[in-house]
Amino acid sequence: MHVKRTGFWGGVFCLLLLSSTVHAQQAELLPLSVVYKQVGERQLSFKYFLPANPSGQMQAPVVLIHGGGWVNGSPKQFQALCSRIATQGRACFSPEYRTRDNGGGSPYDALIDVRDAVLWLRDNAEQFSLSSEEFVLGGASAGGQLAAALALRVPAVGEAPGLSDLHISRLILINPVVDNSPEGFGNSLLGERWKEFSPYHHVHDFGGRTLILSGDRDQIALPKTLASFCDALQVEGSPCALKMFPDVGHGFFNYRDGKNPNFAKVLEEIFRFISL
Repeated sequence: MHVKRTGFWGGVFCLLLLSSTVHAQQAELLPLSVVYKQVGERQLSFKYFLPANPSGQMQAPVVLIHGGGWVNGSPKQFQALCSRIATQGRACFSPEYRTRDNGGGSPYDALIDVRDAVLWLRDNAEQFSLSSEEFVLGGASAGGQLAAALALRVPAVGEAPGLSDLHISRLILINPVVDNSPEGFGNSLLGERWKEFSPYHHVHDFGGRTLILSGDRDQIALPKTLASFCDALQVEGSPCALKMFPDVGHGFFNYRDGKNPNFAKVLEEIFRFISL
């Protein structure tokens, strides 16, 4: 396993302790990087944080997938969130994947990369003292779409060794673009195969719980679409909770140098959800 220290996520972060509320203190974590896949000459890596004081139990890893419309973006989007999850004793990973502007990848390539990343982590979980039995998987915007697509095993996920044994116990979707039909998001990038890719069109009981967090003024991940998606999961027997944040739009949760009060609220919802 090729592991290296990286300055990609350097700096001083706030330590948020969850009780009835989330409180901030300063703490410094050392981010790590590990290559999970090579495509041509390009190496794709996880950026991750391990707990400073592990519990000693083999816990499920948290994997968060960045957004960017499958066009751009990077794991840096989740650096603040992952660091705080690690301070609560849970390892948090965020994978690179091919996008249009970084690697010339299609949305379908992005989904395959995310699939391979999670399977790689499952196969190497013991090296990080993690459980390989279950995963907490999440993402934002297009990253939320990729997380939902993998959890629901949409046809575009394809086949891979061990995929049928992958258990997603918790699915965290932050303003996810789950409808990729002509009436939904990103259809022009998908072509005629869009239905193979769209989570909204492949709802079933995937064996885990779902939490959807979004803004009630989001014009990209439409509130009515998310409500319909969550309701459909419930009908199929898959528990789903939808929390709408008032008077905010797409990207409402981003850290923004610590100046966004919704960041702490989203973090608290996530902590509560993964502790169920």
